[in-house]
Amino acid sequence: MTAIELFPTMRRIGARLSPLNPGRRGSRMSQDELDSTDAAAKVPPLRPRIDIAMRHPTPETQERVMHRDRGMHLARQEAWDRLSHEIRAAEAKRELTSGGTPVAALLSRGARHDAVKAARDAILVGDIAGGFDALIALHDDLREGCPGDHAVKHVVAAAYLDLAQICAGGQSLGKLSPNLRKTHDRALETAYQLVDRFDPFANDSPLWAAVRCGVLPADPAPEQRVADDYEDVIELDPGCPGHLRAMGRDLLPARFGSYGLLDQQARRVVGQTSDVWGTGAYSIVMAGATEMDPGVLNHIDSDLFAEGVYEILTRFPSPHYANIFAAFTGLIVPSTGIDTPVTRQIIGCFDWIIADYLTELHPILWAEARRPGTAPRRDGDPIRRGRNRAEQAISQRIGSFLHEGESIVFTASGMRISKD
Repeated sequence: MTAIELFPTMRRIGARLSPLNPGRRGSRMSQDELDSTDAAAKVPPLRPRIDIAMRHPTPETQERVMHRDRGMHLARQEAWDRLSHEIRAAEAKRELTSGGTPVAALLSRGARHDAVKAARDAILVGDIAGGFDALIALHDDLREGCPGDHAVKHVVAAAYLDLAQICAGGQSLGKLSPNLRKTHDRALETAYQLVDRFDPFANDSPLWAAVRCGVLPADPAPEQRVADDYEDVIELDPGCPGHLRAMGRDLLPARFGSYGLLDQQARRVVGQTSDVWGTGAYSIVMAGATEMDPGVLNHIDSDLFAEGVYEILTRFPSPHYANIFAAFTGLIVPSTGIDTPVTRQIIGCFDWIIADYLTELHPILWAEARRPGTAPRRDGDPIRRGRNRAEQAISQRIGSFLHEGESIVFTASGMRISKD
Protein backbone atom coordinates (compact mmCIF):
# COMPACT_ATOMS: atom_id res chain seq x y z
CA MET A 1 0.00 0.00 0.00
CA THR A 2 1.36 3.40 -0.90
CA ALA A 3 1.20 6.52 1.21
CA ILE A 4 -1.29 8.08 -1.24
CA GLU A 5 -3.68 5.18 -0.48
CA LEU A 6 -3.11 5.44 3.26
CA PHE A 7 -4.13 9.04 3.74
CA PRO A 8 -7.20 10.70 2.19
CA THR A 9 -5.68 14.17 2.58
CA MET A 10 -3.11 13.27 -0.04
CA ARG A 11 -5.70 12.51 -2.69
CA ARG A 12 -6.74 16.14 -2.77
CA ILE A 13 -3.48 17.18 -4.42
CA GLY A 14 -2.64 13.86 -6.01
CA ALA A 15 -4.76 14.36 -9.10
CA ARG A 16 -3.25 17.76 -9.75
CA LEU A 17 0.39 16.95 -9.01
CA SER A 18 0.75 13.32 -10.13
CA PRO A 19 2.46 11.72 -11.83
CA LEU A 20 5.45 13.67 -10.55
CA ASN A 21 8.53 13.65 -12.71
CA PRO A 22 10.32 10.40 -11.72
CA GLY A 23 13.61 11.91 -12.80
CA ARG A 24 13.45 14.24 -9.83
CA ARG A 25 12.76 11.55 -7.28
CA GLY A 26 15.92 10.58 -5.52
CA SER A 27 18.04 12.74 -7.79
CA ARG A 28 21.25 13.55 -5.99
CA MET A 29 21.78 17.10 -4.78
CA SER A 30 25.39 17.95 -4.06
CA GLN A 31 26.32 19.83 -0.92
CA ASP A 32 27.08 22.83 -3.10
CA GLU A 33 23.55 22.72 -4.48
CA LEU A 34 22.14 22.45 -0.98
CA ASP A 35 24.17 25.38 0.31
CA SER A 36 24.46 27.74 -2.64
CA THR A 37 22.19 30.74 -2.66
CA ASP A 38 22.41 30.62 -6.46
CA ALA A 39 20.66 27.25 -6.55
CA ALA A 40 17.33 28.94 -7.14
CA ALA A 41 18.48 29.81 -10.65
CA LYS A 42 18.25 26.13 -11.57
CA VAL A 43 14.42 26.21 -11.38
CA PRO A 44 11.72 28.58 -12.64
CA PRO A 45 11.54 31.95 -10.81
CA LEU A 46 10.43 31.40 -7.21
CA ARG A 47 8.74 34.74 -6.70
CA PRO A 48 5.93 35.54 -7.07
CA ARG A 49 5.26 31.84 -7.69
CA ILE A 50 5.68 30.91 -3.99
CA ASP A 51 3.99 33.01 -1.32
CA ILE A 52 4.72 31.82 2.23
CA ALA A 53 5.13 33.73 5.47
CA MET A 54 8.57 33.42 7.03
CA ARG A 55 8.89 33.32 10.80
CA HIS A 56 12.13 34.12 12.58
CA PRO A 57 12.73 33.86 15.42
CA THR A 58 10.24 31.06 15.92
CA PRO A 59 8.31 30.42 19.15
CA GLU A 60 10.62 27.46 19.82
CA THR A 61 13.72 29.63 19.49
CA GLN A 62 12.27 32.31 21.75
CA GLU A 63 11.26 29.78 24.41
CA ARG A 64 14.68 28.15 24.38
CA VAL A 65 16.42 31.49 24.84
CA MET A 66 14.05 32.52 27.63
CA HIS A 67 14.59 29.37 29.72
CA ARG A 68 18.33 29.24 29.03
CA ASP A 69 18.68 32.87 30.08
CA ARG A 70 16.74 32.16 33.25
CA GLY A 71 19.20 29.43 34.20
CA MET A 72 22.12 31.73 33.34
CA HIS A 73 20.70 34.50 35.52
CA LEU A 74 20.19 32.26 38.54
CA ALA A 75 23.73 30.86 38.26
CA ARG A 76 25.25 34.33 38.04
CA GLN A 77 23.32 35.31 41.14
CA GLU A 78 24.52 32.09 42.81
CA ALA A 79 20.87 31.34 43.51
CA TRP A 80 21.45 27.60 43.36
CA ASP A 81 18.57 26.75 45.69
CA ARG A 82 16.16 28.60 43.43
CA LEU A 83 17.67 26.99 40.35
CA SER A 84 17.28 23.55 41.91
CA HIS A 85 13.64 24.29 42.72
CA GLU A 86 12.87 25.42 39.16
CA ILE A 87 14.66 22.46 37.54
CA ARG A 88 12.82 20.02 39.82
CA ALA A 89 9.48 21.70 39.15
CA ALA A 90 10.02 21.61 35.37
CA GLU A 91 11.01 17.94 35.55
CA ALA A 92 8.02 17.04 37.71
CA LYS A 93 5.67 18.56 35.13
CA ARG A 94 7.72 17.20 32.20
CA GLU A 95 7.55 20.75 30.91
CA LEU A 96 8.50 21.12 27.24
CA THR A 97 8.82 24.00 24.83
CA SER A 98 6.45 24.12 21.87
CA GLY A 99 9.09 22.21 19.87
CA GLY A 100 9.54 19.50 22.50
CA THR A 101 12.72 20.63 24.30
CA PRO A 102 12.73 19.91 28.06
CA VAL A 103 12.61 23.14 30.04
CA ALA A 104 14.68 21.58 32.85
CA ALA A 105 17.48 20.84 30.37
CA LEU A 106 17.43 24.45 29.14
CA LEU A 107 17.68 25.78 32.71
CA SER A 108 20.66 23.49 33.29
CA ARG A 109 22.26 24.60 30.02
CA GLY A 110 21.98 28.23 31.01
CA ALA A 111 23.36 27.57 34.48
CA ARG A 112 26.55 26.04 33.08
CA HIS A 113 26.86 28.45 30.17
CA ASP A 114 29.57 30.68 31.63
CA ALA A 115 31.77 27.81 32.81
CA VAL A 116 31.46 25.96 29.49
CA LYS A 117 32.18 29.15 27.54
CA ALA A 118 35.31 29.74 29.62
CA ALA A 119 36.40 26.17 28.93
CA ARG A 120 35.76 26.56 25.18
CA ASP A 121 37.60 29.88 25.01
CA ALA A 122 40.62 28.37 26.78
CA ILE A 123 40.77 25.41 24.42
CA LEU A 124 40.44 27.64 21.35
CA VAL A 125 43.63 29.48 22.36
CA GLY A 126 45.46 26.25 23.08
CA ASP A 127 45.11 26.27 26.88
CA ILE A 128 43.70 22.78 27.11
CA ALA A 129 44.47 22.37 30.81
CA GLY A 130 42.78 25.70 31.49
CA GLY A 131 39.65 24.41 29.78
CA PHE A 132 39.33 21.59 32.27
CA ASP A 133 40.19 23.90 35.18
CA ALA A 134 37.18 26.08 34.35
CA LEU A 135 34.88 23.16 35.07
CA ILE A 136 36.78 22.08 38.16
CA ALA A 137 36.10 25.53 39.62
CA LEU A 138 32.37 25.09 38.98
CA HIS A 139 32.47 21.56 40.38
CA ASP A 140 34.27 22.67 43.56
CA ASP A 141 31.82 25.51 44.19
CA LEU A 142 28.81 23.23 43.92
CA ARG A 143 30.40 20.33 45.78
CA GLU A 144 30.46 22.43 48.92
CA GLY A 145 27.18 24.27 48.51
CA CYS A 146 24.93 21.54 47.10
CA PRO A 147 26.53 18.16 47.90
CA GLY A 148 23.48 15.97 47.35
CA ASP A 149 21.25 18.03 45.09
CA HIS A 150 20.60 16.01 41.95
CA ALA A 151 19.24 19.00 40.00
CA VAL A 152 22.29 21.18 40.59
CA LYS A 153 24.74 18.32 40.15
CA HIS A 154 23.26 17.73 36.72
CA VAL A 155 24.69 21.12 35.76
CA VAL A 156 28.16 19.79 36.59
CA ALA A 157 27.79 16.42 34.84
CA ALA A 158 26.35 18.02 31.71
CA ALA A 159 29.17 20.59 31.68
CA TYR A 160 31.73 17.76 31.54
CA LEU A 161 29.82 16.19 28.65
CA ASP A 162 29.84 19.57 26.89
CA LEU A 163 33.61 19.77 27.37
CA ALA A 164 34.09 16.30 25.89
CA GLN A 165 32.13 17.40 22.80
CA ILE A 166 34.15 20.61 22.54
CA CYS A 167 37.38 18.62 22.58
CA ALA A 168 36.10 16.22 19.94
CA GLY A 169 34.96 19.06 17.70
CA GLY A 170 32.96 16.66 15.56
CA GLN A 171 36.11 14.75 14.58
CA SER A 172 37.02 11.12 14.96
CA LEU A 173 38.71 10.70 18.34
CA GLY A 174 41.70 9.13 16.64
CA LYS A 175 42.42 12.44 14.90
CA LEU A 176 42.65 14.47 18.12
CA SER A 177 45.97 15.66 19.48
CA PRO A 178 47.20 13.74 22.54
CA ASN A 179 46.35 16.62 24.88
CA LEU A 180 42.85 17.09 23.47
CA ARG A 181 42.18 13.36 23.58
CA LYS A 182 43.36 13.20 27.19
CA THR A 183 41.07 16.06 28.22
CA HIS A 184 38.17 14.57 26.26
CA ASP A 185 38.56 11.23 28.00
CA ARG A 186 39.01 12.83 31.40
CA ALA A 187 35.86 14.94 31.03
CA LEU A 188 33.81 11.96 29.84
CA GLU A 189 35.10 9.77 32.66
CA THR A 190 34.26 12.42 35.26
CA ALA A 191 30.68 12.62 34.00
CA TYR A 192 30.53 8.82 33.99
CA GLN A 193 31.56 8.69 37.65
CA LEU A 194 28.85 11.20 38.60
CA VAL A 195 26.16 9.12 36.91
CA ASP A 196 26.25 6.34 39.49
CA ARG A 197 25.48 8.79 42.32
CA PHE A 198 21.98 9.68 41.14
CA ASP A 199 19.35 7.12 40.16
CA PRO A 200 17.02 8.55 37.48
CA PHE A 201 13.96 6.68 38.73
CA ALA A 202 14.56 7.33 42.43
CA ASN A 203 14.89 11.04 41.63
CA ASP A 204 12.20 10.99 38.92
CA SER A 205 14.76 12.70 36.70
CA PRO A 206 14.81 12.40 32.90
CA LEU A 207 17.86 14.69 33.01
CA TRP A 208 19.95 12.02 34.71
CA ALA A 209 18.58 9.30 32.48
CA ALA A 210 19.75 11.38 29.49
CA VAL A 211 23.19 11.81 31.06
CA ARG A 212 23.41 8.02 31.39
CA CYS A 213 22.93 7.83 27.62
CA GLY A 214 25.47 10.60 27.12
CA VAL A 215 28.24 8.72 28.94
CA LEU A 216 27.80 5.52 26.95
CA PRO A 217 31.15 6.04 25.18
CA ALA A 218 32.90 5.71 28.57
CA ASP A 219 31.18 2.42 29.41
CA PRO A 220 33.21 -0.79 28.98
CA ALA A 221 30.34 -2.45 27.10
CA PRO A 222 28.05 0.25 25.67
CA GLU A 223 26.46 -2.19 23.20
CA GLN A 224 24.95 -4.09 26.13
CA ARG A 225 23.49 -0.95 27.72
CA VAL A 226 22.39 1.29 24.88
CA ALA A 227 18.90 -0.16 24.35
CA ASP A 228 18.03 -0.34 28.05
CA ASP A 229 19.39 3.13 28.84
CA TYR A 230 17.31 4.73 26.10
CA GLU A 231 14.21 2.78 27.13
CA ASP A 232 14.68 4.30 30.60
CA VAL A 233 14.92 7.92 29.47
CA ILE A 234 12.00 7.51 27.05
CA GLU A 235 9.91 5.88 29.78
CA LEU A 236 10.60 8.85 32.05
CA ASP A 237 9.97 11.49 29.37
CA PRO A 238 8.07 10.01 26.38
CA GLY A 239 7.02 13.42 25.05
CA CYS A 240 10.56 14.61 24.30
CA PRO A 241 11.46 13.94 20.64
CA GLY A 242 15.13 14.65 21.33
CA HIS A 243 15.49 11.38 23.24
CA LEU A 244 14.03 9.46 20.31
CA ARG A 245 16.36 11.12 17.79
CA ALA A 246 19.38 10.52 20.01
CA MET A 247 18.44 6.86 20.35
CA GLY A 248 18.33 6.52 16.58
CA ARG A 249 21.85 7.93 16.27
CA ASP A 250 23.35 5.83 19.07
CA LEU A 251 21.86 2.63 17.64
CA LEU A 252 23.71 3.06 14.35
CA PRO A 253 26.45 0.56 13.44
CA ALA A 254 29.06 3.33 13.73
CA ARG A 255 28.02 3.87 17.35
CA PHE A 256 26.72 1.10 19.62
CA GLY A 257 24.14 -0.80 17.57
CA SER A 258 23.25 -2.22 14.18
CA TYR A 259 20.60 -1.63 11.54
CA GLY A 260 18.70 -4.63 12.89
CA LEU A 261 18.75 -3.36 16.47
CA LEU A 262 17.78 0.11 15.27
CA ASP A 263 14.67 -1.21 13.52
CA GLN A 264 13.80 -3.46 16.46
CA GLN A 265 14.03 -0.67 19.02
CA ALA A 266 12.27 1.87 16.80
CA ARG A 267 9.30 -0.49 16.59
CA ARG A 268 9.45 -1.32 20.28
CA VAL A 269 9.41 2.31 21.33
CA VAL A 270 6.17 2.83 19.38
CA GLY A 271 4.38 0.79 22.04
CA GLN A 272 6.19 2.68 24.79
CA THR A 273 5.07 6.10 23.48
CA SER A 274 1.81 5.39 21.67
CA ASP A 275 -0.21 7.61 24.02
CA VAL A 276 1.89 10.58 22.94
CA TRP A 277 3.02 9.94 19.38
CA GLY A 278 0.85 7.10 18.07
CA THR A 279 3.23 5.40 15.64
CA GLY A 280 5.20 8.63 15.24
CA ALA A 281 8.08 7.56 17.49
CA TYR A 282 9.25 5.22 14.72
CA SER A 283 9.49 8.16 12.31
CA ILE A 284 11.41 10.34 14.76
CA VAL A 285 13.91 7.58 15.57
CA MET A 286 14.50 6.74 11.93
CA ALA A 287 14.78 10.38 10.86
CA GLY A 288 17.39 10.99 13.56
CA ALA A 289 19.37 7.97 12.42
CA THR A 290 19.11 8.81 8.70
CA GLU A 291 20.48 12.31 9.28
CA MET A 292 23.74 10.66 10.39
CA ASP A 293 23.77 7.60 8.10
CA PRO A 294 21.93 7.40 4.75
CA GLY A 295 22.29 3.60 4.88
CA VAL A 296 19.28 3.62 7.22
CA LEU A 297 17.11 4.24 4.15
CA ASN A 298 17.85 0.69 3.01
CA HIS A 299 16.34 -0.68 6.23
CA ILE A 300 13.39 1.61 6.86
CA ASP A 301 9.70 0.60 6.70
CA SER A 302 8.38 3.40 4.51
CA ASP A 303 4.70 2.62 5.19
CA LEU A 304 5.25 2.81 8.95
CA PHE A 305 7.39 5.93 8.54
CA ALA A 306 4.67 7.70 6.51
CA GLU A 307 1.95 6.64 8.93
CA GLY A 308 4.06 7.92 11.84
CA VAL A 309 4.64 11.33 10.26
CA TYR A 310 0.91 11.61 9.56
CA GLU A 311 0.11 10.85 13.21
CA ILE A 312 2.64 13.38 14.49
CA LEU A 313 1.25 16.14 12.30
CA THR A 314 -2.38 15.36 13.18
CA ARG A 315 -1.62 15.19 16.92
CA PHE A 316 0.76 18.17 16.86
CA PRO A 317 -0.31 20.32 13.90
CA SER A 318 2.33 22.98 14.52
CA PRO A 319 4.53 24.71 11.95
CA HIS A 320 7.58 23.45 13.87
CA TYR A 321 6.95 19.78 13.16
CA ALA A 322 5.66 20.51 9.65
CA ASN A 323 8.92 22.28 8.79
CA ILE A 324 11.03 19.50 10.32
CA PHE A 325 9.42 16.74 8.29
CA ALA A 326 9.07 18.86 5.14
CA ALA A 327 12.83 19.48 5.25
CA PHE A 328 13.51 15.80 5.90
CA THR A 329 11.33 14.47 3.08
CA GLY A 330 11.91 17.31 0.62
CA LEU A 331 15.59 18.05 1.15
CA ILE A 332 17.52 15.56 3.30
CA VAL A 333 16.31 12.29 1.73
CA PRO A 334 16.59 13.53 -1.89
CA SER A 335 20.16 14.70 -1.15
CA THR A 336 21.29 11.12 -0.47
CA GLY A 337 20.83 10.12 -4.12
CA ILE A 338 19.31 6.79 -3.05
CA ASP A 339 16.54 5.99 -5.53
CA THR A 340 14.39 3.07 -4.36
CA PRO A 341 10.65 2.49 -3.86
CA VAL A 342 11.24 3.31 -0.19
CA THR A 343 12.88 6.68 -0.81
CA ARG A 344 10.28 7.56 -3.44
CA GLN A 345 7.50 6.94 -0.93
CA ILE A 346 9.25 8.98 1.75
CA ILE A 347 9.90 11.84 -0.69
CA GLY A 348 6.26 11.56 -1.73
CA CYS A 349 5.24 12.48 1.83
CA PHE A 350 6.60 15.96 1.09
CA ASP A 351 3.58 16.65 -1.14
CA TRP A 352 0.89 16.20 1.50
CA ILE A 353 3.01 17.69 4.29
CA ILE A 354 3.34 21.00 2.46
CA ALA A 355 -0.21 20.86 1.08
CA ASP A 356 -1.99 20.29 4.37
CA TYR A 357 0.36 21.22 7.22
CA LEU A 358 2.94 23.80 6.14
CA THR A 359 1.49 27.22 6.97
CA GLU A 360 4.68 29.23 7.57
CA LEU A 361 8.37 28.82 6.90
CA HIS A 362 10.92 28.35 9.70
CA PRO A 363 14.15 28.99 7.76
CA ILE A 364 16.59 27.94 10.50
CA LEU A 365 15.25 24.37 10.41
CA TRP A 366 15.90 24.25 6.66
CA ALA A 367 19.32 25.88 7.03
CA GLU A 368 20.34 23.21 9.55
CA ALA A 369 19.25 20.36 7.25
CA ARG A 370 22.19 18.73 5.49
CA ARG A 371 23.16 15.69 3.54
CA PRO A 372 23.50 12.80 6.02
CA GLY A 373 26.99 12.41 7.36
CA THR A 374 28.16 15.93 6.52
CA ALA A 375 28.91 18.76 8.94
CA PRO A 376 26.50 21.70 9.16
CA ARG A 377 27.47 25.03 7.65
CA ARG A 378 28.19 27.85 10.08
CA ASP A 379 29.06 30.62 7.63
CA GLY A 380 26.88 32.97 5.64
CA ASP A 381 23.30 34.00 6.33
CA PRO A 382 21.34 30.97 7.62
CA ILE A 383 17.99 32.73 7.21
CA ARG A 384 18.56 33.37 3.52
CA ARG A 385 20.01 29.89 3.01
CA GLY A 386 17.08 28.23 4.76
CA ARG A 387 14.49 30.15 2.78
CA ASN A 388 16.21 29.43 -0.53
CA ARG A 389 16.43 25.73 0.25
CA ALA A 390 12.75 25.51 1.19
CA GLU A 391 11.52 27.47 -1.80
CA GLN A 392 13.68 25.48 -4.18
CA ALA A 393 12.44 22.18 -2.76
CA ILE A 394 8.83 23.31 -3.19
CA SER A 395 9.43 24.71 -6.67
CA GLN A 396 11.30 21.64 -7.90
CA ARG A 397 8.58 19.34 -6.64
CA ILE A 398 5.49 21.29 -7.64
CA GLY A 399 6.45 24.33 -9.71
CA SER A 400 6.52 22.58 -13.06
CA PHE A 401 2.90 21.47 -12.62
CA LEU A 402 1.55 24.99 -12.32
CA HIS A 403 -0.33 26.46 -15.22
CA GLU A 404 0.73 29.79 -16.63
CA GLY A 405 -0.09 32.65 -14.29
CA GLU A 406 -0.55 30.45 -11.24
CA SER A 407 1.33 30.70 -7.97
CA ILE A 408 1.64 28.57 -4.83
CA VAL A 409 0.17 30.29 -1.78
CA PHE A 410 0.43 29.03 1.80
CA THR A 411 -2.26 30.11 4.26
CA ALA A 412 -3.31 29.16 7.78
CA SER A 413 -5.62 26.53 6.29
CA GLY A 414 -3.00 25.00 4.00
CA MET A 415 -1.56 25.35 0.53
CA ARG A 416 -3.56 26.50 -2.44
CA ILE A 417 -2.84 27.31 -6.05
CA SER A 418 -3.76 30.86 -6.95
CA LYS A 419 -4.36 32.45 -10.31
CA ASP A 420 -2.43 35.71 -10.62
